[in-house]
Amino acid sequence: MSGTSSIYYVGIDPSLTSSGVAIIGQNSFLPMCITPGKLRGVERLAYIRDAVKDTLPKENTMACIEGPAMRAIGRADDLGQLRGVLLLLLYDVKIPTFVIPPTCLKKFATRNGAAQKEEVIKAAFQRWQVMLNDDEADAAWLAAMAQALHDNSVVLTRPQLEVIQGIRNPKRSKSILTLRRNNGI
Repeated sequence: MSGTSSIYYVGIDPSLTSSGVAIIGQNSFLPMCITPGKLRGVERLAYIRDAVKDTLPKENTMACIEGPAMRAIGRADDLGQLRGVLLLLLYDVKIPTFVIPPTCLKKFATRNGAAQKEEVIKAAFQRWQVMLNDDEADAAWLAAMAQALHDNSVVLTRPQLEVIQGIRNPKRSKSILTLRRNNGI
């Protein structure tokens, strides 16, 4: 999958049971799922890391990975470990990466930051004319976001443009501003 003139856009939807990965190239679209089966713990993390690494284009690549949901509960620690392992992998292979909040992904895909999985899947089918599962659909939209972040010639809807502008120019958190003000920064 390497080529000196082609740019590849990778989307990763980390999941402990079925991580979605999608790659958009100049004339290609490759969605897939990585399923670790019954592996658990470090073995599962290593399996997913190695499988993602094997799918990555070797050069001219940008990536987006889904970040944590703001009120995620349950297996948040395990999922955070997986996200950390994948972010470290992308760093090690020198792939510029954006971490995308789930609400931004949903708004980019459907115009609605609170969209249900089915709506994201339906929007992916309308865009790529391929039936994807929810992990593949999320990964496909993340790859499309990487492309939109890199290539200013990509035609975007107004909500998509708002998402991309928000990622490029994040608003400062009030808590960070308060902390800085309280510490004289």
